[in-house]
Amino acid sequence: ASQAKINNAIDFASFENIQARGNAALRKGVVGDHRVYLTPEHWEAMVRKTLLNLIQYPQLRSVCHRLVQDTPNALRILS
Repeated sequence: ASQAKINNAIDFASFENIQARGNAALRKGVVGDHRVYLTPEHWEAMVRKTLLNLIQYPQLRSVCHRLVQDTPNALRILS
């Protein structure tokens, strides 16, 4: 991605701009809250896609291991 696209994405995701779009865009994150919104199958699919993107960066390996705590089947990606 070009630097301009990256800067636009950062600007779009800034707290100020999210807040300006209204409260519907804000959500209080609570540990484990994904279980309320996602089925186990949806969560596993999301974890798998995330792992496939992150696993290529050695410095993010610990993040990958934390992601699979609730998704043991995703461990196959880390092996």
